[in-house]
Amino acid sequence: MIDKIKRRLRWLKLKLSEAKIDYGIQSSDDFFKGYAANFECGNLFILEGSKIIVASHKGSPGQLKIGNYVYINHYSIIDCHYSITIGDGVHIGPHCYIGDFDHDMTLIPNNTSIRSDGIALPVIIEKNVWLGAGVIVLKGVTIGEGAIVGAGSVVTKDIPPKAIFAGNPAKLIKLRSNLSNA
Repeated sequence: MIDKIKRRLRWLKLKLSEAKIDYGIQSSDDFFKGYAANFECGNLFILEGSKIIVASHKGSPGQLKIGNYVYINHYSIIDCHYSITIGDGVHIGPHCYIGDFDHDMTLIPNNTSIRSDGIALPVIIEKNVWLGAGVIVLKGVTIGEGAIVGAGSVVTKDIPPKAIFAGNPAKLIKLRSNLSNA
């Protein structure tokens, strides 16, 4: 009975934020333990198996903003500890990961366990960006308006507007403005 009530509360929380959710949506418990106050979203369509996590970094809750008409495909993860902004009209392919937090392994001495200390930098994905299947977007990255990131790419640096990037790490393939209208 308690699980049924929790599922209903999760659904209601997303419904109130104008999100459209597919059957079986999953979210971390942190998302529903007060941190959701720092989550803003417009008309969102999120498919089964995707996960939205809004946690905290060094005692401050993460700030997640998702614009209007954003589409998040199956089994994608948005992992916000500090600040993630996703603009209007963004399409996120299946199995993508967007995170604003990681650990700097060079700062951890040998024979020392990894602690929860880490580095958090904002992630900004501007309007009308398309992330192909399996794209990983790391901390501190801005992806410019109208950019396309090819499937399986790892984005470690900023991507300019209307650029097509692909690879690991993602590199410029061409600018969309250079494409013919044929």
